[in-house]
Amino acid sequence: MDEILRWGLDIVVAVQQFRTSWLDSFFIIISSLGNDFFYFLLMPLIFWCVDKNMGARLIIIFCFSNWVNSSVKNLLQQPRPFNLDPSVKVINIGGPGIPSGHAQGSLLTWGFIAKIFNKKSIYIFAVIFILLMALSRVYLGAHFPTDIFGGWILALAILIIYFLAREKVELFFSRLNLPLLLLLSLCIPILLALIVQVKYSVYPMAILSGFAAGYCIESKYVGFENSRNILNNILRYSIGILSAGVISFGLKIVSDAIFADYFLIWLFIRFWITGFFVSLGAPWIFKKLNI
Repeated sequence: MDEILRWGLDIVVAVQQFRTSWLDSFFIIISSLGNDFFYFLLMPLIFWCVDKNMGARLIIIFCFSNWVNSSVKNLLQQPRPFNLDPSVKVINIGGPGIPSGHAQGSLLTWGFIAKIFNKKSIYIFAVIFILLMALSRVYLGAHFPTDIFGGWILALAILIIYFLAREKVELFFSRLNLPLLLLLSLCIPILLALIVQVKYSVYPMAILSGFAAGYCIESKYVGFENSRNILNNILRYSIGILSAGVISFGLKIVSDAIFADYFLIWLFIRFWITGFFVSLGAPWIFKKLNI
């Protein structure tokens, strides 16, 4: 393993031979498009304004992918390049290295979107974006090339399993009644969160649980539909994302101030409520406002 890490560090050093201030800025921006906040903005946009069912599927497998990534990181506990050579550090980041969450998230998200739309232009964009994201993480000294490969392998495995099993799994869940669906949406994510009790494993399961529960209720009682009206979509997204932000960050302020001793429990509650709002609260508001 030491030889592999040394080889990876040599690659990082070689890439950084081309460092300039504008390349630093460029790759920091690219890397930020793989941060949690970016996906917080992107996923509701797809669900509310592009395709409700596609967005729901993407959010669910993305949350599961995040849990897998965090679980493997926690199990392997591998260093990052700057842990071996502090001189390659460009950005501040914590936690173990392999697998790269940015590489895994970008391939899973854009690979999923490209597969669903099945258009050459989207495939080309997806490949370019995925490669740029990978290069940014190496350039910034955040990951070894092997970390990138690990993230890609996990993302591909999840996508392949999803597209092979999608019809059978969705048929199974479509036959369940609402109380059972709500029970499963609560129990399965909680069980997974308990298996790996760290922040980046718990909050994806909280979002998945809250979103899935809200989606089940919304599908039965609200019946929200996507709109092709640009003004409606602008209003939907503006109202929805601002409300979701106020809820999530408002709960964070409260939980950090009052419930710091029970961090993971309140983290789960905070993101459960956020996920529930995205799938049920916001669509209910859109219906009431007729937008």
